[in-house]
Formats: sequence, C-alpha cells, structure tokens
Amino acid sequence: MMVMMGLSVWTYAHSPSKSLTANVGIIAGAVNVFIILTGVVWMNIHRGMSLRAAFDLVQILCLLGGVGVFVFWVVTESHLISYIAIQAIALLAYAATVNKLRKAHTITEPLLFWIAMLVAGLSAIYPAVVRQDVFATIYLIRAVPSTGVVIYLIWKIQRRMRL
Repeated sequence: MMVMMGLSVWTYAHSPSKSLTANVGIIAGAVNVFIILTGVVWMNIHRGMSLRAAFDLVQILCLLGGVGVFVFWVVTESHLISYIAIQAIALLAYAATVNKLRKAHTITEPLLFWIAMLVAGLSAIYPAVVRQDVFATIYLIRAVPSTGVVIYLIWKIQRRMRL
C-alpha cells in the first residue's frame, strides 16, 4: 500500500492542477501508511520476529501494476489516467484485505490505524468539494467507502469475539 500511496502523491505532484491545499487527503493517507509501516516494523523488531516480507499473489500483482502505471506515466505523462489506475490498484489491495477479514476469526488488523486512514481520506472533502479538484474527488470516492468497509468488518470481528 505504501508503494501505491507514494505513486499517488508523485503523480499528483506532477499534475498541472496541483496546489498546496488540494488533495491533502492523499498526502495524509501516505503519511498515515508510512506511520503504520514504521509501527509494524518496530513491533516486529521488538518482538524478535523476522522482517522478511512474504508477498501473496494480490500484493505481487499490485506491485507489478504499480510498475506498469509508473512506466505508462513516464511515457505518456498522463497524470489523470495514471492516478485513476493507481487508485484502482489500491482498491484491489483493499479487496484482498476485505476478503481476508471476511474469513478471519480473530482480529488481523488494528482498528485504530484504519480509523486514522478514514480520517485521512475524509480530509480530501475540502479540496474535492470547495476546490473541485478531480484528483481529490477520485481519492475520496475510493478511500472513504473502502476504508469504511474494512472498519465495519474489524468491528464485526471484535463484536463476535466478545460474545
């Protein structure tokens, strides 16, 4: 997810319609994912666990898709199409998380981090509505519902565990 968020920020930063206040949501989301990644790495180091990464098929496809989007963007300089493709890849990554949560009997994702992701996504409302920023609107449409579904599923697992 960090790769997709980084690509989103990068394609937006090279967009001719960029501004300081526009698309604050994607920047907040990227910062949030970086903080989560740092926390996971820190916890694994302190628990004596390996930092070896094991990628499943969806993660590999998302990374390859990210490389493909990057190459497409460098060749065509089409910021909007590249940005839409990156958001579609991020949605695919969310779908894998949703599928994992639907099958989970215990909590596999920290709720607080996902709530922070939702808040980051909601911060795109201002540029999407007030500035009518297309990039912020696309991010908002992708980030808020998908994150909301993940939060709901985590809440549902927590509730089931308490019963």
